[in-house]
Amino acid sequence: MLKKAAKKHNQLYIIIATAILLALGLFIIINFELLSKTSDFEEESRLSNIKKEKKKDDDIYKTVGWIRVGGTKIDIPVVAITTGKDLPVTRERYSWTVNRDDKFYNSMRIYGHNVMNLSSTPRKNSPAFKRFEELMSFVYYDFAKDNQYIQLTINNENHLYRIFSVAMIEYLTMSNLPVGDHSKDELKREIKLFKDNSIYDYNLKVTSHDNILSLVTCTRMFGNDKDIEIVVSAKEVDNKRLKRLSKLKKTKKYDEIIEALEGDESNEEKTA
Repeated sequence: MLKKAAKKHNQLYIIIATAILLALGLFIIINFELLSKTSDFEEESRLSNIKKEKKKDDDIYKTVGWIRVGGTKIDIPVVAITTGKDLPVTRERYSWTVNRDDKFYNSMRIYGHNVMNLSSTPRKNSPAFKRFEELMSFVYYDFAKDNQYIQLTINNENHLYRIFSVAMIEYLTMSNLPVGDHSKDELKREIKLFKDNSIYDYNLKVTSHDNILSLVTCTRMFGNDKDIEIVVSAKEVDNKRLKRLSKLKKTKKYDEIIEALEGDESNEEKTA
């Protein structure tokens, strides 16, 4: 009887030890997975930068905020253009909002120049190369996979966004979207537009209850005969989720990017 009891105890110990080892292995795998998919983007205040830029305001341009895009040199002021005109390339302030005030809306759309589209293109180490040129970096899978956060500072508050779409959309389609606060239906249609045209599936749930930010610039990737804009869209998240990264999957739209990249030299010649 004692031998049988001892044998049962040994079997129990083996089962418990095995379960512990399996649990430990699973814990290590999960944590390794999490560690390998974290962001190095940090939330930073830009209130003093905005205050400094406001000193340059005039009757046409009003500094309303600041935009930062993870993985890029985009760390620049946002202005409201009170006249309704586009921001000249020569201005020192590099991005502008379609809204003409510093109010926070449930759909923010911010534009910036892409000086790579000019006939006289600055080098990447030029001071001019810090507008929205680097939005084009998101067409590269490895870059998009590692950089998924944007920070907007507006109305004395930081707003953190996580990217859910990188899309190529016609200029007229973008220009016809609503401005300012959207209704639930308007926001739902806008989210669908961005997701349907995205070159990646971020597997990130976005609803009409979310706050949306879209960064927009022109691109000549498809040639001069097509008026296309790259649109990087994100949903607002709290900073507790800052370190998380989505697993990206390439969509069918990505094939169009590959085709355009292969013909990039001919497109450059067409638009120079």
